[in-house]
Amino acid sequence: QHASEASLTSPPLPLTQHLIGVSRHCTITMMQVLLMAAIIAAGSSVSSSMAQSTMAPDFRNDPLRSLISVNAPWLKIVQHQDADALLLSKDDTEAIFENSTTIWATAAHQDKLRKAGFHIESAVDIGLHSFRSEKKRNYMDVRGEEPKWNEFCGYECMTNRIAEMSSDGGCAYPIELKTIGRTVRGRDIWAFRIGSRGPEVLMAANIHGDEITGGQLLQRWMWETCNNPSAEQSKVATSVNAWYIPMLNADGYEANTRANGNGRDLNRCFPTPTGGAGDPQPETDAYMNFHKEHNFVVSTMFHGGAVVCNYPYDACYTSSIVPRPCPPASTQYHRLHNDVIPSAKAYCDPMQVKGVRCTVGTDCLVNGAAWYVIEGSLQDWAFHFGETLDMTMEISAVKRPAASTLPGFYADNYDAIANFMLWPLSGRQSNTSAEQ
Repeated sequence: QHASEASLTSPPLPLTQHLIGVSRHCTITMMQVLLMAAIIAAGSSVSSSMAQSTMAPDFRNDPLRSLISVNAPWLKIVQHQDADALLLSKDDTEAIFENSTTIWATAAHQDKLRKAGFHIESAVDIGLHSFRSEKKRNYMDVRGEEPKWNEFCGYECMTNRIAEMSSDGGCAYPIELKTIGRTVRGRDIWAFRIGSRGPEVLMAANIHGDEITGGQLLQRWMWETCNNPSAEQSKVATSVNAWYIPMLNADGYEANTRANGNGRDLNRCFPTPTGGAGDPQPETDAYMNFHKEHNFVVSTMFHGGAVVCNYPYDACYTSSIVPRPCPPASTQYHRLHNDVIPSAKAYCDPMQVKGVRCTVGTDCLVNGAAWYVIEGSLQDWAFHFGETLDMTMEISAVKRPAASTLPGFYADNYDAIANFMLWPLSGRQSNTSAEQ
């Protein structure tokens, strides 16, 4: 994953041998063989995403996988001297804690981990327990009453909640509710605006259906802003034009799957900076079309499974986009480079002040490609093409924690949410392209 661009400039030997084999049966010269090899190599350097599957893993239904806990943080595992032999990727993880990692592992994975000196034991699937509890309770708000913040509010609950907020007298500030598209299964993808002046910001969640904490926090922030705003929420509502997409992947949320209704990992489906078309899905198309209608200064997509602020780029791409050596994937060639770290710290710093301990990175920050390489991410699309300072906020070590923990997560992230949305007013050094 962390191969430099130099390693992509020459095809692997078996490919060259294959082409030479073809030349023995065709009227082509060795020069043509080398030219063909160079063309293939150039293609791989332009977009390695062609070889990256956009299908999302479904380990809960994989009989060859079981959930285990390893007595080491994720980075210690992948930095182990035998890491290549472990054959593990970030997508295999269910939860990354400070001192341990929960992994969906095969018997071969477990054997290799033991041989590498790690202690492993069976783990409880907290996310599945939480999901089953939520479905059993089937919580719905009581109209006119404050919601119960220690309950999950699923798609139907959320739709009713924001409909009430958008009714006459339902919000203390100017609002707009719109559907920006539909999911594979036909559910509306809701976008909700509170405020009508100042720079535009976008707060979104649930691109992965089983990573739900951030979307629940956004729902609470939206409701409180409309019905019982604090000083911070009032300042946000009157100073910035804030848009919220609390549930991008409603199909995945309702099925407790990472994937959308087509089995795709939406965070691998966006067009890439090197020209890759991605894997268009109804949800990604809806997000991109909506994004293009606006001039967002900052945005975030909440994730779960770790705690860290992840900033662009998520891959090394080509040397004209990302300078070498890589990783980390520096953004220094991008016009907004000087604002990348400050905008991410606008979220991370207040969170740390609250006592939150991140499980990856240094000072709660990590470069995407330095952590693990992916292409087709929302973050890189929004940053590279939308010129938006977008951050991937991993907000909870457990992807789908118990509902009783939601008030604690809200308290931990409250100041960070406010500070991040207000950051465009005073923190940035660069203007957006529209402002220029």
